[in-house]
Amino acid sequence: MVKRLYFLDYLRGLAIIGVVVNHAIVYGIMLNNENALTYLPKSPLVIFAPFMVFATWTGLFSIINGIGISYNLIYRLEQGIPLKKTLKSPLIHSTSILITHFVFQIFFTRRTKPIIGEEPWFSIGTGSILENSLQPLNLLVIFRSDALSSIAMSGYFACLVIGLIWRQKENITNTKRTMRILIETAAVWLAVSSSLWNFMYYRLFLPCLSHGGIFYGFALILSLIAPHGHGILPYGAYTIVGILFGYALAIKISINQLKQTAKRFAWGLIGTGTLLILFHLLTVPDISLNFFFSFIVIPPDLYIPNLGLMILTIQWLIGKFALKNQSSLNENTIEQIDSPILKKTKFIRDIGVITLSLYCWENIWSASMRVLFIRIFSSVPAEHDVLMEHFWIQLIYLIFYCLSWIIFIWLWKKVDYLFGMEWLVKTMDHLMGKPTFTTNTTPKEKTYQQQKSF
Repeated sequence: MVKRLYFLDYLRGLAIIGVVVNHAIVYGIMLNNENALTYLPKSPLVIFAPFMVFATWTGLFSIINGIGISYNLIYRLEQGIPLKKTLKSPLIHSTSILITHFVFQIFFTRRTKPIIGEEPWFSIGTGSILENSLQPLNLLVIFRSDALSSIAMSGYFACLVIGLIWRQKENITNTKRTMRILIETAAVWLAVSSSLWNFMYYRLFLPCLSHGGIFYGFALILSLIAPHGHGILPYGAYTIVGILFGYALAIKISINQLKQTAKRFAWGLIGTGTLLILFHLLTVPDISLNFFFSFIVIPPDLYIPNLGLMILTIQWLIGKFALKNQSSLNENTIEQIDSPILKKTKFIRDIGVITLSLYCWENIWSASMRVLFIRIFSSVPAEHDVLMEHFWIQLIYLIFYCLSWIIFIWLWKKVDYLFGMEWLVKTMDHLMGKPTFTTNTTPKEKTYQQQKSF
């Protein structure tokens, strides 16, 4: 019987709304992170400052990816499909996402600080809009990593982890072994990510990029592992947490047991992160917010407690989307189709279906609106930038920006989101031999060892 994990659509929807609104403030209004740190504290928009913390939640997409991949892999494996053939679908889909990442960097990414050199890097599309002149092709932008490359690498990483721990078929039903290996691997990954990234980024990636020539190939591979931005260091641990959730849901561990176990791990991570933050507050001289938020890759002070907060959020959503008479989220009932939670969350879940399109296009739209507003309000006195310095213009910008997206999504849905980035990725998936890996099926009943216990 077909079963979709509706809470994943809702989670994706919430995540992309956060991305779109956060980018509208940090990049649309403030133009970049440096300006945001300078001007935001002086603006009434500072009320959104706590919301800016969610700008460090890019790893949430890795968790979502891990859930979807493991949940569906269990179903296919239990249908008798060999592991190698089962892994082919997420591997191809991850490749499609990675290709989309490179296209995004070349055409859609906004103005960025250079990794090497002095001059800022621009994309052909968004960069040309902001600079009001056609920007030349700059292939160096592909060495920056973003949420798309992070999602692609999380897909590859999930397939590697699953391929190793389930290479023997009998291991799939050994719940205790699977959970133990995944938890231990995630813990080790969190512990070594920061040091490993520092070594690979400064000792390997930057020298390769600076040398150029044949070393560009090595630099490109390293940019996806030890990235200038988002990547599997540290988000490989987030992917493993997603695999854990997907596996637990697929084998129908009870909702109560899942929530209780998730809470224990979550509070442990939050406590560890809090102690790390306190340690730095007490030992680093003249410490400021820049210590925590001005980074190339997210530091342990943030990625450890963030993971705990994300686990708490996911277990809460799983509980909300499970019916009161259900012990497992996979128990399909007629009532669930018409349940109040699905009706209340429909709009956000619809947005979750077009997450990729919104992520790729919001740069172009926010940049275009920025240029338009500066021209409209060019007569208003400003020392540097009229949009950065006047709250009432910022407020109009945000209202118009959000309303325009709502109207666009409403109209686009009438044509079934035709020609979006999701359609493009699905087309690439088919061309490479497999359809997009979806999260809409329920595995058959099977007896798992250790009474489905953690």
